[in-house]
Amino acid sequence: MRHMQRTLGRGFSMIELMVALSVASILLSLAVPSFVRLIQNNRAAIAANEMLFSAQLARGEAVKHARAVRLCPSSDAAACTGGTAWEGGWIVWIDRNRNDALDADEVLRVVNPLGGAVTLSGPEGLGFSEVGTAISSAVFEVRAGRAGLRQVCVQMSGRSEVVREGEASDACDV
Repeated sequence: MRHMQRTLGRGFSMIELMVALSVASILLSLAVPSFVRLIQNNRAAIAANEMLFSAQLARGEAVKHARAVRLCPSSDAAACTGGTAWEGGWIVWIDRNRNDALDADEVLRVVNPLGGAVTLSGPEGLGFSEVGTAISSAVFEVRAGRAGLRQVCVQMSGRSEVVREGEASDACDV
């Protein structure tokens, strides 16, 4: 009894410390994978929302200016790079002369590379007519690590939305 009082009075014993560290390590090993998945899901949501905002901006500006507005992948924020990989960034621009070529004074928005192991794939470009309809329907797929897939779906009507994996939506039936 006297020995217990001395141990409690001076701090933890080695066994108590080892048990506490074991419990803490078990709790951390359970929490870390969930935390990583949460971060990946947030990165995917941010990327999907960036694309959704860009599509909605393009549609609104097309109607506002009564001109065609286009989006294209761009890794240098100055020219369309082509291809179907959008994670390197993209440009939203007004196609005033309807020649499908980007002129320097036409840029409305530049989106920087996404980073964080996010992939974003879609068509080689997206365009809206002066009345706000999409030139063609499109589906963009967003992934961040092994986290759930998100899709940004653009219908011919110009309506666009984000759909999470497992959700039902008519928007992505293109």
